[in-house]
Amino acid sequence: MLLLLYRCLTSLLSPLLWLYSRVRSHKHDDLDKRIKNHCGIATVARPSGQLIWMHAASVGETLSAITLFKHFKKIGMVSRALLTTSTSTASHLLDSLNRTDSVLSDCCIHQYAPLDVYRWCKRFIKYWRPDCSLFLESELWPNLIRATYCGKIKLGLVNARISDKGAKTWNAFPKTIAKILRRFSVVVAQSEYDRKKIQNLINRQVLYFGNLKHASDSLPVNKETFDQIKLEISDKVVFIAASTHFGEEEIIISACKRLRQKHAVFTILAPRHPKRSGEIEAMCIEAGIKCLRRSQVGDKISADTELYLIDTIGELGTFYALADIALVGGSLIPRGGHNMLEPAKLGCSVMYGPYMHHFKELDQVFRSASASIVVSDADELVNRLIEQIEDKNKLALMQEAAYKIAASQNQILEKVTEALQIVLSPK
Repeated sequence: MLLLLYRCLTSLLSPLLWLYSRVRSHKHDDLDKRIKNHCGIATVARPSGQLIWMHAASVGETLSAITLFKHFKKIGMVSRALLTTSTSTASHLLDSLNRTDSVLSDCCIHQYAPLDVYRWCKRFIKYWRPDCSLFLESELWPNLIRATYCGKIKLGLVNARISDKGAKTWNAFPKTIAKILRRFSVVVAQSEYDRKKIQNLINRQVLYFGNLKHASDSLPVNKETFDQIKLEISDKVVFIAASTHFGEEEIIISACKRLRQKHAVFTILAPRHPKRSGEIEAMCIEAGIKCLRRSQVGDKISADTELYLIDTIGELGTFYALADIALVGGSLIPRGGHNMLEPAKLGCSVMYGPYMHHFKELDQVFRSASASIVVSDADELVNRLIEQIEDKNKLALMQEAAYKIAASQNQILEKVTEALQIVLSPK
């Protein structure tokens, strides 16, 4: 009954959803594509033959989907993929990867996912006719899942997770969520914690082999950009604070100012949402920090540049590769953190704050291996940075410990692939 009500309500609200899509898409350079895709209208032709559809929300899920697809293609399971995303950052990442990865550019099509209006979802399914579908993490849109299921397309839920808040909502409507989840032929959770929560909700087997994000390829590194900036910053120690949120930048700026009084440190700040760069730049000016924005391509990094503000999309891998030490954002405030394996794979020493509840198991792995440093405020951040800057041996040990954990995650991919055979096998 609730699902029927939801289906009717989203249909009635579809004109407002279309307007919302248009307003939200106005600032993006792919306006026409986004609006059409949101209504289930394709902007490219469907290729002939087998096609696997993978749906991811943002950057992390997109990297997991790409890793899965490349593995499937390598072992001859699939030849082409349709990858849908919900965010422009994921789209830009895919565009960046397509320029350097022939496997993706030749075999992977990107579209934005339709908004969750049933007739738009049906239009999407009818046009693309995928042989199977894989949904990543928590992208559980009832109408999209129903349209896929009614189109007799097998569904798999990969790297599934439920936040504590989401679990409370699901527990309030157990029959409804169970009906949605039972449409998936296989569910693979991203943690033992999530496996138990989901299994209790749907009362059927849920698998767990590890977090698929841990097996994802490293973020792409642009060698030309890397070489140019490396030349400009010389031999300075590089510290990056990445995927930061409101309330964290003032801590980073304060730490940057104090560090520069003692050491030649080059600080890079990459906010989670680049559109906030204007307010962050204003904070730097107020603090007396000389800040250079990445988008100011005509301006080179000078000897007195204290903070390099990354207000572009799709370049985080390059700046992780440049860095010696990384602070993973979303962790100094109660946001739940971001993926610490991304800097670890590119050779950084890893630091983060106390709020890593979205990565509980990985946090435990890093702490038990002494592969991360946890800080809670600007004072602690400065002190722990100075320890590593002044003790090169400690810095090297931290980098090595983090990299070893990142490299140990590769077996997850094979186990997940085996579990998905029931979805990937011919109809």
